[in-house]
Amino acid sequence: SVHRAGREARRIVEAARAELAAALGARPQDVVFTSGGTEANRLALTGTGRNRLLASAVEHASVAAFCAPANQLAVDANGSLDLDALHAALADNGPDTLVSIMLANNETGTIQPIMEAAEIIHAAGALLHCDAIQGLGKLALEMRTLGADLLTVSAHKIGGPAGVGALVI
Repeated sequence: SVHRAGREARRIVEAARAELAAALGARPQDVVFTSGGTEANRLALTGTGRNRLLASAVEHASVAAFCAPANQLAVDANGSLDLDALHAALADNGPDTLVSIMLANNETGTIQPIMEAAEIIHAAGALLHCDAIQGLGKLALEMRTLGADLLTVSAHKIGGPAGVGALVI
């Protein structure tokens, strides 16, 4: 910006981008700020070029709305992803698939087996989107350790302003 206030705003945004990237084990240029968690999830789900979406049966509404019931992955009585069902669902056309799994369920508190799921997903040539919004500030979210190709977070979960989310690629 040619204005001092604009340059200061840019400096603050870039500092926040660098801080978030460091916290998630990502590069600052891989952090895309959005208007919230819902937009971050939608961008993740529609921006990969993959033609098939699989998601667990207990996803947040912002993800579930994009996933046909036939592409919902089974969960057990505790709401934990059935890894055998994931493996079977990827057997036919894994490389053209994006799998979306929420790290921590906002209603049950169930923590999904993300690292184990990531191994299955990547072995099939698919991509993993991890909706980590509920885990931000509560769980370790080092992106590469989790095995996520895309990760979404929302600022309001850690006391930040409402209407600020991020997609990390």
